[in-house]
Amino acid sequence: MRITTPRGPLVVWRPPGSRGRAVVVYVHGLYDTIDSAIAKHKLLEQFAASGVDATFVIPETRSAGGKFESLTELLELAGVANTNHVTAIAHSGGNVDLRLWIDEGDPRLINMIMLDALYGGYSKFKRWGSAPGRWMVLVGQDTRRESKRLAGELGAPYFDAKSHMGIVTEGKWIPRLLAAAPIPQPSPIVAIAIAGALGYLLYRYARS
Repeated sequence: MRITTPRGPLVVWRPPGSRGRAVVVYVHGLYDTIDSAIAKHKLLEQFAASGVDATFVIPETRSAGGKFESLTELLELAGVANTNHVTAIAHSGGNVDLRLWIDEGDPRLINMIMLDALYGGYSKFKRWGSAPGRWMVLVGQDTRRESKRLAGELGAPYFDAKSHMGIVTEGKWIPRLLAAAPIPQPSPIVAIAIAGALGYLLYRYARS
């Protein structure tokens, strides 16, 4: 569902039969829009492939004219203000929006998936990731040096990628990392699935 708001357009998508209350916010990179990301990167198909039961929100980023400077307001505009758990995924220049949300300090922002996105704001991401209860995973290519360093300091998972754009177009990183993230699910067996997904991801990465 596409929604036009005073802050710009956004898309809200839920898997068929969704019962989850968690929210995943995807922040696209520079030179993309929500339309190009959905069409060219097949985002909705990648979300579905993850098997994660959540509401997925894709706002237009600042680089494409969006003005979603407040995560709290974004959740309200998307109709998911009742959530208590948000996972943010940022690709490339999408980190600018995440830095604003870190400054805002909405406590519902629990997880971050950084897809070659550590272009500045190192100290902010480190401060956010150092707080209790936070979870972060980083993938690096152009930002390999900074991402690997931050992951080491936080004790967070880190993976090397071969292509900056391939991270979002190859159809494997987003589903696997979402499946591995500690996102609350309606089913009580999800904790086992999360651990298994992360173990499998680490195993595949080690063998690649």
